[in-house]
Amino acid sequence: RLLRTGRLTMSAWFSDRRSHAYERLGLLLLFLSYAEARGHKHRYPRFKQGARFTSDHNSQESQCNPSSCSSLVKYPVLGTHHYAEFNVPALPKKLGPTYFVYYNIDWQPPGPSGSDARMNQFVPQLMLGEPLDGSSGPPLYLPKWEKRTSWCFGAQYFFEIFNSTSNETEAHAATGETYPCEPGEVLYTKYTLSENWVWTLEMGVKGDPARTSIIRIEKPFMGLLPPEQTQSWKEHSYSEAIANTCWEIYDLNEADEYPGTDMEYHITIATDFPGSFAWQDWGTEQPECPGHPNVTIKSNSTAKEQQITWALRAHHDHKRDG
Repeated sequence: RLLRTGRLTMSAWFSDRRSHAYERLGLLLLFLSYAEARGHKHRYPRFKQGARFTSDHNSQESQCNPSSCSSLVKYPVLGTHHYAEFNVPALPKKLGPTYFVYYNIDWQPPGPSGSDARMNQFVPQLMLGEPLDGSSGPPLYLPKWEKRTSWCFGAQYFFEIFNSTSNETEAHAATGETYPCEPGEVLYTKYTLSENWVWTLEMGVKGDPARTSIIRIEKPFMGLLPPEQTQSWKEHSYSEAIANTCWEIYDLNEADEYPGTDMEYHITIATDFPGSFAWQDWGTEQPECPGHPNVTIKSNSTAKEQQITWALRAHHDHKRDG
């Protein structure tokens, strides 16, 4: 989902297809493989780097792992409700890296067996740097990127489809409105599945309903896959979804490029069918770059709901007020 300076017009996109347009566009986060954590208890996302950087991308790729994610945990879709809150941290002293900060759900595998589905992610997110934060809308839902020097957020559905004509995996995005936000504000994320099998993705600022980003997803992949491959969220392929949290960061190489204040996620996952499945404990990984925050996670559950707290404590040498 990273990154491009400026925007690509639709005509330019088509004219550049033979030159591997999506490689030059930047892109992208891929949950291509899963590495087992120590003890083989938890699975974590892995990000593929390289081809998603544009030809005019001048930032220095991270020489360490700057990101942190919680483990991937699977939940049934029917009757499960996802809600999360987190505070907006202070801006880093030094701007430059691109941040995607989120509580997401996605599908792995992304669609029916044998289909052209390659990625299928609901990812409302807090963003900074040069994030993918917009879309051309229908019919193609082409991603758009903007340079952001202050925190912003928006609802987003990010997905990938294999194009047999170009022999390439192509990225698409449906996005809600992007809004600015300030350090100290609390953002919430909510996923709702209607009785008619339509998903609603919502992200907003607590206490300020005017800054609420919403998108409604009526069909998988916004209907871009052929109907003989997939048509509805009620299909068995989408009966279970994976949830997790991430600080997904690119091009970070210095301690001052991390925020200097703490951040906490508070996640509530509730079920309409207590006892129908077993709650799983969540795990987390630590970032590895100098000055990284210390990351902890804890979870507890009742018959009806699970609560997870994912906390990132700023490094003591770089911690500051605000």
